Amino acid sequence: MSCFRAIFVVSLLALTGCATYEYDIVQPPGVRRHIGHDQDTVITSPPVEYRMRAVEDRLVVRMFNRSNQGLRLVPEQSSVVDPSGQAHPVRGAHLPPSSYTKLVLPPVPHWVPTSPRYGFGMGYGTGFYRGPLLDDEWGYYEPWWDEPQYMAVYEPGESPWNWPADSDVRLVLTFQRGNEGPFTQEWTIRKRRM
Repeated sequence: MSCFRAIFVVSLLALTGCATYEYDIVQPPGVRRHIGHDQDTVITSPPVEYRMRAVEDRLVVRMFNRSNQGLRLVPEQSSVVDPSGQAHPVRGAHLPPSSYTKLVLPPVPHWVPTSPRYGFGMGYGTGFYRGPLLDDEWGYYEPWWDEPQYMAVYEPGESPWNWPADSDVRLVLTFQRGNEGPFTQEWTIRKRRM
């Protein structure tokens, strides 16, 4: 009977599944492509080569400099326009020949604890313990003995935004090579639930 129960639970989990997301390039028309999880979608738009891939619930865009001179991503003229129409800044980067920079959409926060931590030595420290020693005989749990609280912190210049399924994000990237004038490459990318 326990074998039957295990098969039933595994089958039920397989049927419910988790939502996965992939992306489609919808603009410019000449480079319409699908962006999946399995391999990079590579688009060459000289002097930049774009490699895009869906990773978890985000789109990772790597921009490679394929020219023989330095290339600069100009932050003042580059932006990401989220589905609500709000423009978000893009960090600038200098790309020497045969190098790349990465952009994750939407940006990933770093989680840091908000409560102070004290410790000494290697492997020792103070903290809060959640268990039967702190509970009284009626199961009352003191709220100030809760687990550590965390706060989302973004890189300087980044701000949080959401990208719901079946909505578009516009990516406007302006580059400058040497003393030449800047050039802009625009992409419209749609997020799809699979």
